Amino acid sequence: MTSRQRLLDDLERAAVILRRLESHVPAPRLVMFDQGLAYRYREQTPQQALLQKLARLISGVFALDVLLINGFIQEQAALQRMNDELLEGITFLALGLITGNWTNDHVRYSEAFWREESADPDATARDIVKISKIRAYNNRAYDLPDPSTADRTGRVLYRAYSGYVHAASPQVMEMFIGEPPHFAVRGLKLSPLYADHTGDIINYFFRAISACYTAAQAIGAVEVARDAYAQVLSFQKDFAEALYPRGTPPLRRTC
Repeated sequence: MTSRQRLLDDLERAAVILRRLESHVPAPRLVMFDQGLAYRYREQTPQQALLQKLARLISGVFALDVLLINGFIQEQAALQRMNDELLEGITFLALGLITGNWTNDHVRYSEAFWREESADPDATARDIVKISKIRAYNNRAYDLPDPSTADRTGRVLYRAYSGYVHAASPQVMEMFIGEPPHFAVRGLKLSPLYADHTGDIINYFFRAISACYTAAQAIGAVEVARDAYAQVLSFQKDFAEALYPRGTPPLRRTC
């Protein structure tokens, strides 16, 4: 079995965890809108928000694989920035529930999340909680030995990936390859950077799998959390060299 197939098998198991978690929150129901019927969670609980964020995270990692295998590493990097934000949001909501430290920022985050889109161009914009505040909360809730360094590292990575999202010139010029050099728009498998992006994607599979465990804890699905934790440990063992070149640290359990 190839490493890629092993990764996809693990992600399929994460999708099964997600499906099991669906049964632990009230199900969405059809409601009427001007455009017709659509599914919505009427209760709008934090656990339901967590489930939706986790669904997008897992879907996003499946999409990363499709982009990478076809050589679209610029688009992969842009999507990784989106997945980073999804993971920060999942961690933020989950830790608020697990620790009981549900702050005013959690309230604002939830209100913005559940707000419906408005066709009114003069409607008030969503009250978005800055990613820097979310990251700072997460790093301190995890009781890291040096949360300030973690904050700075997060900012550096956020800016780097933002260049792919907004097509900044330094990132776009990575597409200028070949003989003669030209903008390669059909994929960058021949780029010298392709191997770096191939190695980096393993982290995003691991984060999605770890997020299943965190979400299950926060939702209160004890059996699902136990199975998700076992999958995290198995993934760490199988991909230890790629994840932790200096050795495998023990997973910090959040409760």
